[in-house]
Order: sequence, then structure tokens, then C-alpha cells
Amino acid sequence: MEIFAGLKDYQKIIIGLFVASDRAKIGDGFNKIAFQLLLQRYRKKESLTSRLEFLRDDIAIEMITYKQLNYIINTLDALIELVTEDKEFLDLIESKSNRDITLKELLKPYIVTRNKEFTCESLDAAIKRLLSYNRLISERARW
Repeated sequence: MEIFAGLKDYQKIIIGLFVASDRAKIGDGFNKIAFQLLLQRYRKKESLTSRLEFLRDDIAIEMITYKQLNYIINTLDALIELVTEDKEFLDLIESKSNRDITLKELLKPYIVTRNKEFTCESLDAAIKRLLSYNRLISERARW
């Protein structure tokens, strides 16, 4: 467990994101924690906070309309964009340091893309899987 000593917050978030996207079920405790870590990280980003405020004020989960579903998906799109364009995450992808290489090796069993490499593609796949994004897109298509 030496690898976890001294990890930076963004590295812990990456670990949580990839493990939760692979192992957690939507709505279970681990999934919620990983989601909350992401919300905490981007809590001051206007592109996300304004959307979250609207969701809190204007959407009743019991009766979601097509328009509201679109707004939920739009909010998730904003979060996905923040994650996939996060400079610290992108720097980690490019990093060749021994510590970061060790971290990337640790993540391999939890990467959902075929090549099992920590890349922009695997980061995008992990966040979308964590959020059940493709399932929401499919649900919207049925409406």
C-alpha cells in the first residue's frame, strides 16, 4: 500500500473513478462516493454549478420530462468535459515518472477500454460508465 502514501488528490480521484467505473453498480455507495469526489473537484466551475443549481431547483425525479432528461444529459456533458479536459489528469496521462507509471499499472485491471492503457479514451470511457451516460442516451432515444 506504499503507492497510496503521498498521492495527490487528483491521483486519488483517478483511482476512485476507474475502480468505481469498473466495479461499482449505479447508485451503490462506491459509485456515489466517486461521483461526489468529482462534484467536489469541480464545485467552483460555473459550467457545472449553474446546471446543478437548475437541476436542484427545477427537476422532480418522480416526473422527468423529455426536456428535463435533456438537461440532465447536458449537465453530465459538462461534467464529462471538465474531467476529460482536466489538466492534471491529462498531465498524468502523458507522465513518464516512475511513480505515475506505477499508478498507471495499478489502474490497468480497472480500465474498461480494450487496450487497458490509461489514455484520454479510457478516461472518457470511465467517466461515462460511472455516470451511466450511454444508458441515459439510449433512454432519451426511446422517447
